[in-house]
Amino acid sequence: MADKPEIPTPAVQYEEQLGSRMTRKFKEAPFVPMGLAGFFAALGYGAYMFNRKGTMSTSVYLMHLRVQAQAMVVGAITIGVGYTLFKKLYEEHEEHKLQMLDQDIVHTTGKRLHWSTGRQRE
Repeated sequence: MADKPEIPTPAVQYEEQLGSRMTRKFKEAPFVPMGLAGFFAALGYGAYMFNRKGTMSTSVYLMHLRVQAQAMVVGAITIGVGYTLFKKLYEEHEEHKLQMLDQDIVHTTGKRLHWSTGRQRE
């Protein structure tokens, strides 16, 4: 009898645990959890203050609460976009400074040197 050919098994893929995945996501976009925390803080405060709303109707109170919760999320998104923009501009500025330093070295020495080692480039 002929032996059956071996069926190749698919490569085992690494599955992230929920905690490590959430930690990685929070490090990539730290303002998303801040927005969620603000959202839930506004909802918690609204639920706590619901009994003390006075003569305000429930629908108006819930509308105010919705606006407060959305303001928290939109504020966090705005801060996150501003931070990302600032970070990108700062990195571009640093890269431009390194290019200018490289051009200055070439101009003064006539040799093309690597900025970090000071050795001549090829």
